[in-house]
Amino acid sequence: MLNLKAELKMSLLQLRQAINLEKQTWINRYTTNCYAYALGLDVPQNDIIDKAYIPGTMSGTGIKLDDNYIFTYNDLITNIYGDLDFLGISFREVSISEQLNEEEWKIAIFTSKCADYIEDIHFLRLRKDGFWYHKNGWIFNPSPFDDDEKIIMNPQTCSLCNKDFHQCLSLRLK
Repeated sequence: MLNLKAELKMSLLQLRQAINLEKQTWINRYTTNCYAYALGLDVPQNDIIDKAYIPGTMSGTGIKLDDNYIFTYNDLITNIYGDLDFLGISFREVSISEQLNEEEWKIAIFTSKCADYIEDIHFLRLRKDGFWYHKNGWIFNPSPFDDDEKIIMNPQTCSLCNKDFHQCLSLRLK
C-alpha cells in the first residue's frame, strides 16, 4: 500500500468531517461522481487529491484503476475497502432488505463487464426516505431515478446503463 497522506490536500480529520449523509442539495456537481455521493463527500476531488473519486486513490491501495481500461472485481473491491479503512469507515456486506442501525448507511455497487473484467462502475446510496439515490457521472445532481425514469426502490431491479448489481455494503464511521 502506498502512503498518500503527504499528498493529500486535506487532513484525514477534515475528510471525515466532510462526510454528510443528510445533505439535501449537492453543491459540487461537476467535481464529484457517484463514488463521492455514496461516501457522502460533497468535496471537489482536487481539493482532496488528484482523481480522489477513483476507488483506491485516497488510500493508495491496490491497482490504479485509472491506469487500466479494464480491471477485475477483486481489484475494485480491494480499492474500495482500502479507501473505507483509510477514511475510518467500517463496512460489512449486507442484504438489500437488511435493517441498519441509525449510524449506518447502505451503498450498492454496480459494474459493467467485458468477459471477466470490469469496464465501468457505479454506486448508489440508500437515503432515509427509503429510495436509492445516485449521482450519474460528473454533471448530474443526485437522483432517485433509474434510466427508465422509475424511482429506485431496489437496486436489483433498477435499470442503470447496462450495469449489473453486485452487492450492498453497510458503512459506518468508526
